[in-house]
Amino acid sequence: MFEEEINNKLRLSEKIRGELGIVEHSSEDDLLEMNIEGLREKQKIVKRIKEEIVSAKLMEEDRSHLMNRVRLIETKLNSAVRLWMEIRVVAELGVRERITKAG
Repeated sequence: MFEEEINNKLRLSEKIRGELGIVEHSSEDDLLEMNIEGLREKQKIVKRIKEEIVSAKLMEEDRSHLMNRVRLIETKLNSAVRLWMEIRVVAELGVRERITKAG
């Protein structure tokens, strides 16, 4: 009766594990070791999987669980991207300051 819903849940859960598992089980510091392009690529994957969760035939409890799982990953990624950008700005300011002092 609910075979399609169960199969969709398992498929999406496996997709999250396969494509975003590294993010899900990494600390923010670990994520900063990725380059910004890698982080942004993972953000695109999150968006795609969220769209799949919304459109898939699922039981509401499973949809909610999967969506919460992906939202946590999304929050972690967004935080890592923000921090990565802040570090980049600080590094650029430091370089400019050294150039100004040297010049």
